[in-house]
Amino acid sequence: MLKKEFALLYKERYGYLFVAPALLFFTLFYLYPIVDAVRTSFYSYTYYSSGWAGLDNYQSLLQDDVFLKSVKNTLLIVLMLVPASLIISLLTAIIVSLFKEKMQSLFKAVFYIPAVTSIVSITFMWQYMINYDFGLLNYVLSLFGIGPLNLLSYDLALFTTTGIVLMLGLGAPIVILTAALGGIPASYYEAAELDGASFWRKHVSITLPMLKPSILYVVVTGTIAAFQLFAIILLFTAGGPHYATSTILLLLYQEAFVNGDYGRGSAMAVILSLIIVTIAWLQFKFMKTDIEY
Repeated sequence: MLKKEFALLYKERYGYLFVAPALLFFTLFYLYPIVDAVRTSFYSYTYYSSGWAGLDNYQSLLQDDVFLKSVKNTLLIVLMLVPASLIISLLTAIIVSLFKEKMQSLFKAVFYIPAVTSIVSITFMWQYMINYDFGLLNYVLSLFGIGPLNLLSYDLALFTTTGIVLMLGLGAPIVILTAALGGIPASYYEAAELDGASFWRKHVSITLPMLKPSILYVVVTGTIAAFQLFAIILLFTAGGPHYATSTILLLLYQEAFVNGDYGRGSAMAVILSLIIVTIAWLQFKFMKTDIEY
C-alpha cells in the first residue's frame, strides 16, 4: 500500500512542483504568521522584553472595558452593515436586471466605482461634508432653517461611520447578485407568469431560493469584511469620541503597533479570528444549499 502511494506521488511530481511556489508563499505569509500569532498571544511580548504569560493576556482583555466596548462596537457594525448591505444590494440588483445588458453594465460600473476609489480621498470628502462647523450637509440644512447636526457625536458616530461604510461597500454585492440573477433561467419566470404570479411573488418564490448560494457568499464575505474594518475608521474617527467607534482591529493596531504590546495584540487577533470563524461556520450551517443551475 505504501509503495503504491509513493508511486502515485512520483507520478504526480511535476504537479507538486507547479503548486510549490504558491504553497511556499501561503506557508511563509499566511500559515506561519497565524501560528506565530497564536504562540505570541501566550507571551508578555514588548519592545524590551518577552516572557511566558500563559492566559494572562486573555484574562486582562476580558476585564478591559475598552476592549469589551470595542467588541460591542464591532458586533453592532456587523449587525447593522451586513443585513442592510444584503437588502439594498439585492433590491438594486433586481431593479438593474430589468434593464438591457448595456445599461446593466453601466449601472454596475457606477456602483463599483467607490470600491476602487482611494479610501483616504473618500474619507476626507465625507469629513468635509458632515463637518459640524463648515460642512456641506449643515450648510444645506441651514438653508431650510434647520440647526447644525453633529453626526460625529458620541451617540451618532458609530451609526454615521457604519452608514458611510455601507455606501462604499455596495458595489461588489450588487455586481455579484446582478450576475447571479442573469444566470437564472428565464423559463422559470415565464412559467410563474402563466400561473398568475405577481412581480414580488416571482422574486420571493424563484429569485431568493435560486440566489441562495450567491447570498451566502455575499453574507459571509461581508461579515468578514465588517469584522476587519480598519482604514476608514482610523482615518475618519480614530476610534473616537471616547471609544464610541473603536473596533477590535483598530484596538489591535493601537495595542501592538503603537503601544508595542505584541502579546495583547496577538491575543486580540486570536479572539477576533475565533469570532469570525464561529460566525462564518454558523452562516454556512444555516444557509447552505444544494441548488445548482
